[in-house]
Amino acid sequence: IDIEIQLAYQKAMPERSLYYWAKMFSGQIESGKKYRELQRTICINILDFNLFETKNYHTNFGLRERKEGFLLTDKLQIDFLELKKAKKAASQGKTGKLLDWLRFIDSRSDNKEVLQMLAEKSEPMQKAVGVLLHLSEDEKERRRALQREMFLHDQAELRDEGREEGQKELIRKMNLSGISIPQIAKISGRSEEEIQKILK
Repeated sequence: IDIEIQLAYQKAMPERSLYYWAKMFSGQIESGKKYRELQRTICINILDFNLFETKNYHTNFGLRERKEGFLLTDKLQIDFLELKKAKKAASQGKTGKLLDWLRFIDSRSDNKEVLQMLAEKSEPMQKAVGVLLHLSEDEKERRRALQREMFLHDQAELRDEGREEGQKELIRKMNLSGISIPQIAKISGRSEEEIQKILK
């Protein structure tokens, strides 16, 4: 099974999915092996855009005879799950396990109300929501730690800048008091060139 979540619109999504399916299917068998050893291969495409002109949020494709519709083989299955249509279906009061999972995938971790409602649907959904919220809290804590670290670095930088400006002001005052540049350089531990730049 190959599951792909596609956020950006892809006009050639059916061909792309069929290509990945073919690579997976043909990659199962080595030279000299029997065809009946090939396993059923399923590609599931979760799309954040509308691909097909149908109201159904779940479309399922296989290999069927065109006139009578009987199945050639069950080895090929390609599914498309369209999140925007699923959201619309849910807003119209439609329900179901697949729809719940699509709402979970589509929901933002900060939408606690939707996640809480989904968690009450089943035990697997409750576990999934718990994991998502835990990961979300970890991410928030990482962001807080990074912000604290950046604040401390900024404070240290400002202190250094303050000390530097204080030293420059002292050099200017020594110069105004008549102390020579070589003497200022010796007192401050800076080169005469640096002192001259500060006094410009």
